[in-house]
Amino acid sequence: MCNNNEQHTSSPATEKPESVPTPARVFTAADLAPCRITREQLTRRPPSSDFEDADNLPRSQNVVEGDYYTPVWVRGFVDTREGWCSLCEEDGQWLRMKNSDYWYHRQFHHGISSQGKVQFLPPLGVRLQDTPTQTSVLAGHCPACAQWVPLATRGNEVPANVWFRHAADCHKYNISVVSTANAVGQNEGPDA
Repeated sequence: MCNNNEQHTSSPATEKPESVPTPARVFTAADLAPCRITREQLTRRPPSSDFEDADNLPRSQNVVEGDYYTPVWVRGFVDTREGWCSLCEEDGQWLRMKNSDYWYHRQFHHGISSQGKVQFLPPLGVRLQDTPTQTSVLAGHCPACAQWVPLATRGNEVPANVWFRHAADCHKYNISVVSTANAVGQNEGPDA
């Protein structure tokens, strides 16, 4: 789900009196669509302060063009290995790879498949549907299985990871061996 930090505020002239209830938010497929990831976002460098620790220097690694999952920057070795998430707001963050922190974060926070190395497909559409308990549930139409997937009850914000969890189980990707000729992140050091 795209987090573009937009603030939705109303002007004083259009504000409703407090006695009028605010209707539940209406969601569209665009609300669950992933942001378009740019090459600049993928190759964003860690802060220069991270290059001051000689024992734990970040190093770049070759990443195939179109691979949104593999970290361009890593540091540490084996048990202490960390991947740099350049997609995180503001300063980015380092995540442990040994205990799957990076995998979980990239897959369920940013919606990037660890298998296909691309963003999950958004739902084709969304709708409110009633359940046997008479509670309205927001559902997304999955492009892979053509099922309506329950996402959230009416009035609740839709957590993106509900869709991403379904997509991780449902969306299968044709994984092929790709040449590393078009790799990104080949420069190392703080001034590269």
